[in-house]
Amino acid sequence: MERCVISIRQWMLKLNDDKTEILIIRPKSAHQHLLPESVRIGNTNVTPNTHARNLGVTFDCNMSFERHVTNISRTAYYHLHSIGRIRRYLEQGHTKQLVHALVISCIDCCNSLLNGLSVAVVEKLQRVKNACARVILIRSKRNHVTPHMPP
Repeated sequence: MERCVISIRQWMLKLNDDKTEILIIRPKSAHQHLLPESVRIGNTNVTPNTHARNLGVTFDCNMSFERHVTNISRTAYYHLHSIGRIRRYLEQGHTKQLVHALVISCIDCCNSLLNGLSVAVVEKLQRVKNACARVILIRSKRNHVTPHMPP
């Protein structure tokens, strides 16, 4: 690891030791005690983490992306709640633009990484999309929006 840090510095790149995270990706069958206690990077001891964030995507040690989808969902519902509070003052087209800019763009960002996820994780994203349609179409939580959504 130290050789990698030296190479990075030789390339005249700045490595922020304090913000460095280590993620060890392993199969679920691998034992936890095989992981190192900590790794020294520059002047900082960095302990392996169960998840790490890179370019807005949260990776976990099993590459299940459950935490990433949870973070996306949390942010999406926050924005949908905010849009819902002012919805009666907006036309449908403006609401659609807001939902697309604040919510759908977050779902679409790096979505190619989400290919092949478990059904439960995909359903979580589908519920967010359904909530988007409900806000745009002014429907209650109990109304079905599937017939109004594009294929």
